[in-house]
Amino acid sequence: MDVKKIFRAVSRQMLDSFLASAEVKHLGNRGTFREDALRKFLEQGRLPGRYGIGNGEIVSPNSETSKQVDLVVYDKLRGISLFYSESVQVYPIECVYGVVEVKSSLNKVELIKSLENIKSVKAMTSRDSVERRLPGGITSTFPRPAPFGIVFAYRLADNSLSSLEENLNEWKAEVPPSLWPNAVVVLDEGIIYHTKGFKACFENDEIDSSVSTIGLHYKSDTLFHFYSILLQVSSSMNLGPIRLEHYFEQAEKLGPYTVRNHNRFLSNRDDSVRRLTEAFVEKLVTHCRLEGKITQRELLLKQFGHIPVGMEESELERQLYLYNPNGLKGMHEVENAIEMIDGRAYSMEGVMVPCYYIVVDNDVIYFPAAYVGEQDTEVVEGKTSSDL
Repeated sequence: MDVKKIFRAVSRQMLDSFLASAEVKHLGNRGTFREDALRKFLEQGRLPGRYGIGNGEIVSPNSETSKQVDLVVYDKLRGISLFYSESVQVYPIECVYGVVEVKSSLNKVELIKSLENIKSVKAMTSRDSVERRLPGGITSTFPRPAPFGIVFAYRLADNSLSSLEENLNEWKAEVPPSLWPNAVVVLDEGIIYHTKGFKACFENDEIDSSVSTIGLHYKSDTLFHFYSILLQVSSSMNLGPIRLEHYFEQAEKLGPYTVRNHNRFLSNRDDSVRRLTEAFVEKLVTHCRLEGKITQRELLLKQFGHIPVGMEESELERQLYLYNPNGLKGMHEVENAIEMIDGRAYSMEGVMVPCYYIVVDNDVIYFPAAYVGEQDTEVVEGKTSSDL
């Protein structure tokens, strides 16, 4: 069996069908056809069973939503859709292997639109870690991988593969390598991708500022090479589990940080909910990163002078930050540290209890309530205590 001839025949069939669809007057129907044709090609036994093909939007635990994506390659066995209809789905970023932007004709304008869509997905990548069990009971921890992004077009638009390569390089000059596409494909023309010396770089961790861009004219063999790239980048990724609880209480971007648990403070004056300001979070992070981390054991000893009964050793050794620049004392160091007023317990001034915590880029930061002034919080519009 000549596999090359099979793929050349499929490529001709896809291109002929696409050209026939040009007679369809409604642009939406034409767009659906081009995406469905590629989806059908991939779904007809050409992708392993663990890969699913959908379309729609991608969301992250950080309250981010991608632009509309033409094709989403997701984990069909362990992945989920937060919203599903026949025409559109919403996928958590953790179950997405990658996206394919599908274009009828590819010119500079359409290329940039596709690159921006891919950028919007790659920029959402979670900063948490994934564990992989290795033989011998060893656990390996590594950053959760970013989705791949590929542009796929049926034909050029009165331009050339080399001009598209120039357009891509112009765009890349203003964008970090982590957000670059993995490949740009034009059916029956060729593929633009990254290289390092003589090595082709298709996977995300291979693409950095040292790579070059090259366009190869595969012509009638372009479909086969696209398919090979898609399999390679998908199979190289270990997505890890979906932490669905993070979508219930979503994180938020504050300046350069991804912050969680910072927006649950109740106002003393009304029923509003308040959140920490970006400036206060910046102050916490700057100080804590200079001071370094302590263990949960050290924190409890500073707060109470003893370790609560029943805590696991692994829990006590957990690393975290403590913000306490003024050296506030623990409850065991202050006489009558708690005062009862109208049936409510209040800490005396200068005590590091109660202590709040937030999660910044997956690092836990504890800080005594005494450090939070009125100017350090702001109202969360449209949210009341009943929403917590």
